[in-house]
Amino acid sequence: MCVLEVLELEKNFHGETILKEINLRVNSAEIAGIVGENASGKSVLFKCISGLMVFRKGKIKILGEDITRSANYQKELGALIEYPAFIPSYSGFRNLSLLSKFNKKINNQEIKRCMHRLGLDPEDRKPVKKYSLGMRQKLGIIAAVMEKPKLILLDEPTNNLDEASVMLVHELIREMKEKYKSAILMTGHNHEEIQNLCDCIYELKNGVLTKQKG
Repeated sequence: MCVLEVLELEKNFHGETILKEINLRVNSAEIAGIVGENASGKSVLFKCISGLMVFRKGKIKILGEDITRSANYQKELGALIEYPAFIPSYSGFRNLSLLSKFNKKINNQEIKRCMHRLGLDPEDRKPVKKYSLGMRQKLGIIAAVMEKPKLILLDEPTNNLDEASVMLVHELIREMKEKYKSAILMTGHNHEEIQNLCDCIYELKNGVLTKQKG
């Protein structure tokens, strides 16, 4: 089943075309990877898909719905884009608990299990502003996947993580694909990581998306 479909997408900034006629399709239980240099437009593409950035040409469909005409898709979308943002004075668990109130799909016990899975202590009352970069990254990943959405966007998910944590994240990503049949679109600088995890790989260069594998 097709979960994400991007058709002839273009995005411009101040007269400069950042994304040029992007076409992309990600199916259920599939991991698609995008590689490209910094400022190649990967995060811009993710922001367009998640509805955080408007575009003037093309179409994006999630579960068959045009995202410019309906917001229903948001309940089935989880995303980590650039640096995860949380309420800095709240603990990690409190932040995730508040997020869960929007869709009401999971309870606090499930959130705690997700935190333990990536080595975060849900009982730790330390505010997020005192978290290390790696801890914030893990919290962002948990926020993206905890409700087991149909579509997951992961923008360089293993940034700032040690080797043991990277392995845990890889295991979690594979589980989301295999057990929960999520469609996953991810970016990364580590080509070996992308090769090992992804069913198909694209390169974004000079605004053009080209399929490399799959």
